[in-house]
Amino acid sequence: MRVNCQATSLNQMLDCRRKMAQKGAIRRNQVQMPTLIRFVVFIGILAAIVYGSMFALTIFVDPEPREISQRIPSRDLFNN
Repeated sequence: MRVNCQATSLNQMLDCRRKMAQKGAIRRNQVQMPTLIRFVVFIGILAAIVYGSMFALTIFVDPEPREISQRIPSRDLFNN
């Protein structure tokens, strides 16, 4: 069954989907996006969030420089 709808806003799109569901053109719980594409989109969004967090850390966090000294035993220096 074919239902002709042209939606320019979110409300019109929801009304169109409601009409299609009432006429039996689509099932109410039918998956519209394939699972692989949904997974790739989810991984992309997750990677963007991680990348943005790392970028924000580099911009907003300034490490304090400090001197570090470590004692090395003389037996380790001259032991060949």
